[in-house]
Amino acid sequence: MANINVYGAIGSGCCPSLFTDRGGWRLKTQLNKLEEDIRMLLMTSKGTLIGDPSYGSDLYRIIYYGNTSATASRIRYEIADCLAEHYPQVKIISVDVEFNDNSVIMNIHYNIDYSNVSSNMMLEFIKNEGGN
Repeated sequence: MANINVYGAIGSGCCPSLFTDRGGWRLKTQLNKLEEDIRMLLMTSKGTLIGDPSYGSDLYRIIYYGNTSATASRIRYEIADCLAEHYPQVKIISVDVEFNDNSVIMNIHYNIDYSNVSSNMMLEFIKNEGGN
């Protein structure tokens, strides 16, 4: 596939970001892929990926700390920390944490650097009956 110069610049200018507002359906596909990758990162327990022990998060442990504001703060910190390490172009605006009887729902509001893309995604962790 040939490279297309979207900006009409001549010579070796910088390549447009993968996440721009110029893509139409491509942007939606790219955002879906990004959100899928973020879900995989956050729902993988840290240390379980062979060859990359830093991949993943500790959310599966944190959700069992209790349904308190301190746990919600730890969840927010863990999400921000994981994304800062693995996806530095994604900036967290806010993370809303909702505790239910058997699950924890996280609504992550984010934007992407160097674009006007702002979106949100929902992530749900279901607790098992036996605890840890």
